[in-house]
Amino acid sequence: MRRYRDEQMTTRNKRGYYKFSEGLIPWTKKYLALKWFMCQVFMDPLVSYIRWFYGWNQHGFIFYPIKKLWFWIFNRIAGDQVLFRRNNGEYI
Repeated sequence: MRRYRDEQMTTRNKRGYYKFSEGLIPWTKKYLALKWFMCQVFMDPLVSYIRWFYGWNQHGFIFYPIKKLWFWIFNRIAGDQVLFRRNNGEYI
C-alpha cells in the first residue's frame, strides 16, 4: 500500500489520507468494532485492488469503484488547504 501511495496518489490525495488516518487511528485503537469495520470497507478492498494493480492477483479490479470512492473522500477531506502538518512534523 505504501508503494502505491507513493507512486500513484496526488499531493492532495495524500493530504486527505493523512488527515483521515491521524483522526481515525486513535478511535480504531479504542474501539475494536470500528477497527474491524475499517478493515472490511477500507483496508481489505484497497489492498486487493493494489495487488491487482501490480499484477499480484486476478480479482482486485472489482474494487476499483471503492478505490475511486476513497480517493474522492480523501480529496474532500484535504479541501483547499495548501499544507497539512502531520503529527510527526512533516508538511504535506
